[in-house]
Amino acid sequence: MTIEENLRAFMQDYHRAIADKNFAAVAEFLEFPFEITLKGGEVKLRDTADVVEAFSVIAKVHRARGVKKVRRRVHLVHATSLSEAIVSTDEEALDEKGQPIVTWRSSYLLLRQRGIWRIAEANAVNHDEVWEKVGATSLHAASASSLC
Repeated sequence: MTIEENLRAFMQDYHRAIADKNFAAVAEFLEFPFEITLKGGEVKLRDTADVVEAFSVIAKVHRARGVKKVRRRVHLVHATSLSEAIVSTDEEALDEKGQPIVTWRSSYLLLRQRGIWRIAEANAVNHDEVWEKVGATSLHAASASSLC
């Protein structure tokens, strides 16, 4: 398996864990401490319990916004070295009928240590802007690690 294939499979597994709301499994994909910035403050996720709590809040925000499912597709994989990669995904929030509400792109910095890939940073590009266009409140999720 090539590095690109390995990273695509990694991201598919990560996205599946999120879709299944298996937030304890999501923690296995992250490099700790993992920071999420929302509404001008930082939240440092230090362990699985923190990830479960934070991603449960994210799921609640999505439900409140009418999101039934988020469809995610790996757009770009670029291995900058054998131990670092950049991955970009296209993400689309769908309503109860499977109709798109908003779309955005997320970018991820992945690091490989001792042969294991982990997400070190994430950024939801234009996430706030697309939600504001449909009347949702901004989460100010625009810095180093923002997974809403």
